[in-house]
Amino acid sequence: MKKMKASKIPGRKPWDTYRACEVVEGFDGQEHSREEIVEAVQYLIDTRAIFSLQGMYGRLAADLIESGDCKVPVD
Repeated sequence: MKKMKASKIPGRKPWDTYRACEVVEGFDGQEHSREEIVEAVQYLIDTRAIFSLQGMYGRLAADLIESGDCKVPVD
């Protein structure tokens, strides 16, 4: 079982893949800030889950990396 990563945003649930997808797609019915969306995408990049999701996640990640909002993990 993967360990959940705490959000940097106070009062937010810890990250897991499902929670990150909820935030990116907004299917939890809540409004999410750009900061929270960027953090969710960074979580998906860091855990490599981004590569097993729909193409829109990879395109979004590429755009956020290009803009400097997300970072490519260094191994």
